[in-house]
Amino acid sequence: PEGLRISLKFCNNRTGQCWDRAIPSQDFVRVTAPIASDFSFLKYHIYLMDRKVHITVTMSGKSMAPDDGDSRYDRLLLLVETVQCGCCCEDLKIHFVGNVAYAPLRSGTITKNGNATALILQGNGLRSVDLFPDKDSTQNLDDGNDHELIVSLALVGEALGVSTGKESMPVSSIRAELNAMEEIERAKYQQVYPDDSFMVELLMAIQAAVLWNWIYTPSEFSPLAPVSRGWNFIKNGYSVDFGYVIFDWDNELASLLLAHTTAPKEMAYSNFVQVVRSKTFKGFIPNFAAGGMKSQDRTEPPLGAKILEELYQIYNDKWIIDLLWDDLADNIDWFFRERLLRGLIALGSDPVSYQGKWAGHDMQCARFESGLDNSPMYDGDFFDLTTNSMQMHDVGMTSLVVMELESLARLAAIIGRSEDVIDQMKNRAKKLSDNISERLWDETQGIYANRYWNGTFSTRISPTSFYPLLTDAPSVSQVSSMTRNWLLNSSRFCIDQSWPDNLNSDQCWWGLPSISADDPAFPKLGYWRGYVWGPMAQIVYWSLSNKKYSDLPSVKAARKALSKQMTEMFMNVWEKHGRVCENFSPHREVDNCTGDYFYHWGALCGLLTITEELHDHGKIVTTMD
Repeated sequence: PEGLRISLKFCNNRTGQCWDRAIPSQDFVRVTAPIASDFSFLKYHIYLMDRKVHITVTMSGKSMAPDDGDSRYDRLLLLVETVQCGCCCEDLKIHFVGNVAYAPLRSGTITKNGNATALILQGNGLRSVDLFPDKDSTQNLDDGNDHELIVSLALVGEALGVSTGKESMPVSSIRAELNAMEEIERAKYQQVYPDDSFMVELLMAIQAAVLWNWIYTPSEFSPLAPVSRGWNFIKNGYSVDFGYVIFDWDNELASLLLAHTTAPKEMAYSNFVQVVRSKTFKGFIPNFAAGGMKSQDRTEPPLGAKILEELYQIYNDKWIIDLLWDDLADNIDWFFRERLLRGLIALGSDPVSYQGKWAGHDMQCARFESGLDNSPMYDGDFFDLTTNSMQMHDVGMTSLVVMELESLARLAAIIGRSEDVIDQMKNRAKKLSDNISERLWDETQGIYANRYWNGTFSTRISPTSFYPLLTDAPSVSQVSSMTRNWLLNSSRFCIDQSWPDNLNSDQCWWGLPSISADDPAFPKLGYWRGYVWGPMAQIVYWSLSNKKYSDLPSVKAARKALSKQMTEMFMNVWEKHGRVCENFSPHREVDNCTGDYFYHWGALCGLLTITEELHDHGKIVTTMD
């Protein structure tokens, strides 16, 4: 709160090379779980000098007070330990750099104490914070400027600690307190799953996926969880720490993740509000937003009302519905004004006045609106400049708009909106649902499909073809047919209740590729051309949870198998590498990320198992309840 910052920097004294920034998506960083939502405990590994040097950093932003083992107060504890030292460790110096951070937002002074063994950080008009190395490390201090402490750390097994407070602490005391904080944090997960160690590890991994991406930036009103610390749309920002971008559905899904962890509800709400309130003057939630810059031409898949409904089912707070219902209704109203063409939704991109590579009003920006940036479903150029849209009705986006309308209707009833408002939402949903049923079922392929305006069905089938199960459009026989012949087909979407003892090929081992495995684009893979994605898994899971269909044998089998395969895929990478993948390879032998190394929505693949357990116990809202 004083606006102070303490940075950790490792430098090779011989070469002058320094490492002063580590984020989870970098390949020399491995984060761990648990990470506490109040940041009272976290730990990560860094691998330097061609991975010959392995160092762990453990820290706490809070600490147990000496006179009360159960209470906590603000105090930084940090422990740096050398695990491996293949070379050059004698040249390694650790810098603790103080900063009265973020002038012009804050100003102050940094000095050292009388014997130069502590940093004193003083924000003007605020309390000072004193940073001490542990008592043993004071013997290894190097001369530095007034803003930093420099310590040598050369031997394997050697450790140094720093702490804030009134005096230096022994490293053994710092380690003991950090160990105690870790045990306190682990106990939270064990209370949720007292007899299931796998579920404990899964829950810790899901929480880690979001909290390692948790930030504050003065560009937003409160903290939020950007998709990854590696994505930054802020140009020439004051500090790299303030870099971020909000993506519409990506960030909304982060609140869904948070709501299923031990984090307080305020974190889920804070993130969610920032996304919804990023809406443009036209009323839609933009594809991206950062520092006031927004995509004015396009949105992304609408999930906000559905997720808000899930948050209400978990927390039972009406005020958050009151706060955001009109914004989410505006978003859907915009779809009806700008994307409803001939009774169904078409993806589009509006004309804009600004310039730039992705400024808008072309086929690629319309692809971006799908959220599936290079899907084979959108190969070719069939963008219509007059209607600002693709000349194709999109089965996935139309189904999601129906889902949002149904959620908005139920949310409106909860907060006492008029029957006219509720009926408007329901009637819109029914008309769209009827049009899906009448016009987007392809009898030849035996599945719902995108349809060009000339009446031809697309033959490029992705998981979005299962999204009509979110609606009342399909008949029971259609649902049974498409789940058996497509979703549970080992040559198409490779979901199987007997997995891993099934007939899946090694190329479609994990299941639910982003394009059917019999599509000509699948063998080469690439981004949305066959990799497996958390958000698709989540929406297909929602689709299979529609109360109208959820007890059908093929649907129930598919839902349970999907949960198992996706969770095993997610945990396979997490346990081996400590990573949360933007997307995953469907190939059996690939055990690492195929996209960004730490992108929180990859944890949705693990969330399916948690929600399926709740579903089995009747504790989760189902679509169309």
